[in-house]
Amino acid sequence: MIQNGADAVAIYQGNPTDFPEGTLATETNLIDALVYSTDDAEDTTLMALLGVTEQISEGPGNNTNSIQRFDDSAGNISYTATTPTPRALNDGSGVALNGILITVSQTQYNEGAIFDITFSTEQNVTSDLNLNFILNNGGFNTSDFTGNTSVTIPTNQNISATTITLIDDTADEGDEELKINLPTVPSRLFTVK
Repeated sequence: MIQNGADAVAIYQGNPTDFPEGTLATETNLIDALVYSTDDAEDTTLMALLGVTEQISEGPGNNTNSIQRFDDSAGNISYTATTPTPRALNDGSGVALNGILITVSQTQYNEGAIFDITFSTEQNVTSDLNLNFILNNGGFNTSDFTGNTSVTIPTNQNISATTITLIDDTADEGDEELKINLPTVPSRLFTVK
């Protein structure tokens, strides 16, 4: 639960049971902490509880800044509030990643239904992207559907789809759930949940 008041983010090594509701911040098993504000006075009590000597300003209220941590490789740590750099190093460098989104039009289908599974990337791909996926889950397996479980997103595009047909057999198996699983994600790509 996040409440209005003194603001900090702390990473601890432990279990949820180590922190019952109302537990004060502590340095015990603390990995790292950041105390921050919107140009408010320093919260020395919170800083002392976390062993922090500096409160970082994220700038004026209701902004879109991101507090970013920098290590100059000599062990000197500093922070700055600036434009967020999602999926990249704080300085904006590093490997650019491209997210893969998997979608279907409904969350539930009956036996005999025909539906598309669409794969899209956040940016166009720079070479053909071949994706192989699995639908097996528990009692649902390859005897329960037909269709191609491979798709290719062509160079300079960002979308491809395949059509799956659920087999309407005579056996009443009860509820079955297929799970779209992309077991191998190519380098520089990640699945968007």
